[in-house]
Amino acid sequence: MDPVESVLPRVLAVVLLIVSVLMFATIVYFTLVIVRGGAVPPRAWTFPLTILAIGSVLMWLLTRRQLSFRLYMAAFTLWLLTTGYFLVNFRAMLP
Repeated sequence: MDPVESVLPRVLAVVLLIVSVLMFATIVYFTLVIVRGGAVPPRAWTFPLTILAIGSVLMWLLTRRQLSFRLYMAAFTLWLLTTGYFLVNFRAMLP
């Protein structure tokens, strides 16, 4: 087995895990703000949920290997760019 074929899926899975934990922490933070009586715009909590949903689909596709590697990497890269955009603009969504 090629080292790229064995190491790359593990690295991608770790990146998926880190981003998923960040999004889950964001959802927990916004939940605590709502519990304390703060107002949170809907886009602030729907975006992390969408990122988590897409991450779960990417993880499922990583285990299935039904897509070509280039198509999977393109989807993964777009997912990371979108997540990065959210994290950069995170302060604008804070209540």
